Amino acid sequence: PHKLAQLRNVFLNPQAFYTPRTPTEVTTEAAKQFAQLAALLREQTHDSQRIAHFLIRLLFCLFAEDIGLLPEGLFSRLIRQTRAYPGAFVRQLRQLFGAMSEGGWFGTDLIPHFNGGLFDDDLALALDMRGFDILSDVAELDWASIEPSILGVLFERSLDPDKRSQLGAHYTGRDDILLVVEPVLMAPLRRRWEKIKEEANELAIKRDTAPSAQVRNRWHNALRQLIESFATELGTIQILDPACGSGNFLYVSLRQLL
Repeated sequence: PHKLAQLRNVFLNPQAFYTPRTPTEVTTEAAKQFAQLAALLREQTHDSQRIAHFLIRLLFCLFAEDIGLLPEGLFSRLIRQTRAYPGAFVRQLRQLFGAMSEGGWFGTDLIPHFNGGLFDDDLALALDMRGFDILSDVAELDWASIEPSILGVLFERSLDPDKRSQLGAHYTGRDDILLVVEPVLMAPLRRRWEKIKEEANELAIKRDTAPSAQVRNRWHNALRQLIESFATELGTIQILDPACGSGNFLYVSLRQLL
């Protein structure tokens, strides 16, 4: 039966043989589409800062709905249902951004609070039909597989019209960044963690073989203090990214630390 199904797919459903798109392919496609959207907004003489801020908001909402930070399909439905009503789209976006800035209700959905300043106001720019077509296509991508390091690249290049043509052409991906982050930042921490694990195992053995509850609690508290002190150490690490670019090195470093 399995081979018969494959034979049927050859004639009737060749897409069944396509391999899933890699994160790099999906990310590059998203960048190219947003480059076109940025160009359209630029034609409307919007300020570069406003365009960049708005595009990152759209991109984040698409990403958030696919990884469960927003209710599933919420933003995609909004795009589909208001496609013929640009004014309604802007009004609904402002309501959604307002809910995301503080946490609250958007229709029947409870929206969590998103900190960090991305939704510090309810700025929403109007899109024409060309813009809606692009946004509809982009919404069909698997945003859960997007490499989030592209967020900074999109923001940086949306600010500079001279760099906007580079959107989607190249960006410093996660694997390239790890070539620096791993040996410089993570390798010393991993060596330190191995030593702490050895100490922790010794303390755990002493705790589990303690002759009394009092002694057991003493070893347990020592073990907890050891682990918590390392967590505190990780939380106080400061990383300098002197490139002053999109912040991708900082993002990847944070993910590795987490």
